[in-house]
Amino acid sequence: MSEQPNLSNPDLSPETFRKLLGKLISAPASFNRADATLAIEHLLIPGSVLPSQIGSFLTALHLSGMESDSEVLAGAAEVLRRHSVVVNSPQAEDDRRRTVDIVGTGGDGHNTFNVSTTAAVVAAGAGARVHKDVPSRLQAHLHPFDGGLVLGVAHPKLGETFVQALSKDETVQHAMVVCGEEHLDEISCAGRTRVWEFRKSEAGTVSFKESIISPETFGVDSHLLAHVAGGKGPGENAEIFTKLLTQPQEAAQGELKPIFDFVLINAAAVLVVAEIAKDVKEGVELARQSITSGEAWKTFQSFKEWDNAVGNLATSSTN
Repeated sequence: MSEQPNLSNPDLSPETFRKLLGKLISAPASFNRADATLAIEHLLIPGSVLPSQIGSFLTALHLSGMESDSEVLAGAAEVLRRHSVVVNSPQAEDDRRRTVDIVGTGGDGHNTFNVSTTAAVVAAGAGARVHKDVPSRLQAHLHPFDGGLVLGVAHPKLGETFVQALSKDETVQHAMVVCGEEHLDEISCAGRTRVWEFRKSEAGTVSFKESIISPETFGVDSHLLAHVAGGKGPGENAEIFTKLLTQPQEAAQGELKPIFDFVLINAAAVLVVAEIAKDVKEGVELARQSITSGEAWKTFQSFKEWDNAVGNLATSSTN
């Protein structure tokens, strides 16, 4: 079967990609951000690369170690940002809140409760301006934001790589890359968590800090990871989520207390990069208030209403 021609950008072709692939294989140390940017651009434009070349490219990235190079990651992110859909959310002119997100890379194998999504809702209820993925039915990606990020990685060797890559992204002003000592891609409720952090000042200077935190740092109890396991399916996870946000007193004192505290510490980190909390202990208290006041649940309900409205709009536009 012949390859479909590339009509969107005739300057990109399997032949131009072949040169990039050759450089990656023969001289990986010289494969720079510009090369990575151009290579990923090929991958996203139909007809610009052969299927066999994609496999060779991914293999070469892995064998050369360039898959964990911060410049390559920054170049890939640049292309994805360029191809993303810009989402203009309503915002008052005097609203200077930093937009934030929390996400884990996955792959830690611990099957813990989906703490990042819950923490995002809780942080939003505390006043953070949180952007998560748009519904998949819109077939879009959220445009990267000008703000902060809490990113969990499943192996500590990835921490320095990701924080360096994020520091090269002009849209990110403050980020925490975290890895629980159990190779958990969240802030651990069971023990220590390594943190790689950077901040950009208004003058544009970048400062880096590496630290170790634990539940005690946040002023909460420690809990075994086995006690914060996810449910057996979406229905059970939804039930846990609902109980956490609608029955906070029972959740904070009963069998859901480990998950409740797990959510608090991760939401606290979000509130710090959002510049709403001055430190993680204040972040925990603000997160707790978000839940107990009902603001977190109200925020979630508001999102559901918006999501349903968008779904109805998408459905009507296809009829």
